[in-house]
Amino acid sequence: MNKLSNDRIAEIARQNGIQPAALLAVKLIESGQRSGFLDSGNPQVLFEGHIFYKLLIQNRKDLKITELMAKNKNIIYPKWTKIYYKGGEGEWQRLMKARQIDKNLADQSASWGMFQIMGFNFKTTGCKSIEEFVEKMCSGPEAQLQLTVNFIKKNGMDKLLNQHQWAKFAKWYNGSGYAANKYDVKLQAAYTNYSRIYPK
Repeated sequence: MNKLSNDRIAEIARQNGIQPAALLAVKLIESGQRSGFLDSGNPQVLFEGHIFYKLLIQNRKDLKITELMAKNKNIIYPKWTKIYYKGGEGEWQRLMKARQIDKNLADQSASWGMFQIMGFNFKTTGCKSIEEFVEKMCSGPEAQLQLTVNFIKKNGMDKLLNQHQWAKFAKWYNGSGYAANKYDVKLQAAYTNYSRIYPK
């Protein structure tokens, strides 16, 4: 089964000292009512070409980045843009194309699963390598959830969730552009709705 019930997410949240309604709110904003998996069985991913560009610059001095960019405009670019997003299996096509250049860095350049954790955060999810991270993201929804809980707690962000400091959490989790996307406002609204069902 590739989908977790809200009750199960709430149970795991409680076990880890996180308010269920708060964690469910994050899940809703990140992936809506979808599971962390596509119909194909692949986990949900979103490939970020600007991250791939940055990691290639930092780690692959042997590559001619300008030439690579010219041939791979939809997966290597210096600034964030959503114009190359394809969604669904289309993101796997972009990821597989990037893997042909550097698998390790490509996997670090995608966000994964129902909570869309960036691959470069693999260490703070409790994984020793990006390979372990990807393997667990592919293994099932409970593994995806546990990696997310590890990530949130390791960074001390469980406290922000439990204190309902939505703006601070949103900036940390979603980046400095959170306000333009009303990420914090959406979080608060989702929390309010879920708290009626999961008050504790």
